[in-house]
Amino acid sequence: MSLWCIARSPLMVGGDLPTSSAETVGLLTNDAVLGLLRHSHGNREVIRDYGLVVWAAEPAYAGLFNLEDQSRTVRLPLADARLSGATEVNDLWTGDPLRVEDGALITDLPAHGCVLVRAKT
Repeated sequence: MSLWCIARSPLMVGGDLPTSSAETVGLLTNDAVLGLLRHSHGNREVIRDYGLVVWAAEPAYAGLFNLEDQSRTVRLPLADARLSGATEVNDLWTGDPLRVEDGALITDLPAHGCVLVRAKT
């Protein structure tokens, strides 16, 4: 779902929505993630290195994807993710702030996990 959104792919869902779990409905109706899908532009892969893939989109979105079979801590310079000048970076799914130190986003990604972020300046 995260890759589909940052790639601005059409989201089509098959199933019985009235009987879907609250968690499923929450994924499909997350305002911050839908904002990325609806309002971003210039979406593209910017890094593919050692099992880490990073997508960036204007204005100030990024997706970090861990392709490895083990968890990892990622230290990604904000400029590499096209997020230069950010003073705050939030997880789009949860709204939680993420750690930024010395111009780099630092986050833990589980095996095959990802995080979608939006930066604020």
